[in-house]
Amino acid sequence: MKSYISILLCSLLSSALLSDTLTLKNGKVIEDVRAKLTETHVHITYSSGRTNEFKKVVVKSLKLKPVHWALAQALGQHRKELYEKERVRVADAFMSNTDWVIPEDEKPRLVFIKFQIGTGIPKEKAEMYSNLLKTKITKTNLFSVIDSRSIEKALAGKKCIGSDCAALIPVELRANKILTGTISRAGTHIFINADVIDIKKQKVDFSESLLIEELSEEGAEESVEFLAKKITGGTMEYLEQQSLKNPYEGKSVKWPMIWRSTLVPGWGQRRDGSNLKA
Repeated sequence: MKSYISILLCSLLSSALLSDTLTLKNGKVIEDVRAKLTETHVHITYSSGRTNEFKKVVVKSLKLKPVHWALAQALGQHRKELYEKERVRVADAFMSNTDWVIPEDEKPRLVFIKFQIGTGIPKEKAEMYSNLLKTKITKTNLFSVIDSRSIEKALAGKKCIGSDCAALIPVELRANKILTGTISRAGTHIFINADVIDIKKQKVDFSESLLIEELSEEGAEESVEFLAKKITGGTMEYLEQQSLKNPYEGKSVKWPMIWRSTLVPGWGQRRDGSNLKA
């Protein structure tokens, strides 16, 4: 029985990894593919392994389906790694073109709370990794990152204490999510555990972790950048934004991006028995 369940879950997982939807301006809809973007084209891969590409000028919309992280965990480490790559793919898709700019007032607002110092690590090194992660998240240019100084400034004069102050954060800062976690050390390994918290629901959306060996400074930076991409892809997944039409009309060689216009996790995905709709 367990083997049949594993086969079923693997089948569901495979389809989830090929569940992007591409809509062309001529009305053609191409479903259950994996999409990759370059400067001028959208490249797609079908379940058969066959590939195709379309110029961005003929694309109406592209919908990226979010990852079912709980399912990935149930399938073990190998499948979990596939899902990690999917989250990185989503992040890379949003970040892939420097001429795609999200309007500042429409970016998701992410509160970055300095990571707590765990066991076995000097304060200076923990703060270095925390600041490095904040920098990498900020450089994705997909969020309005709110740091502790911004929080203190927004709450100055509110005369609140503890949880009362926390309750004011989504109101005063119009924040969507909180990113926080812990950094610790055991032997020659650095452990970074990150939690993305939904402020409105007051619960953890998902967690990501990173293990860094005593690498060169360059190697550590690459590892933190990979963690930042996983966090970015996961956060986009849980935002469940909706896809609108591609505004490109063929008047320029560039393809400007408006938030909620081209790449969106969550479109039409069935979750908890109901479809997410536009």
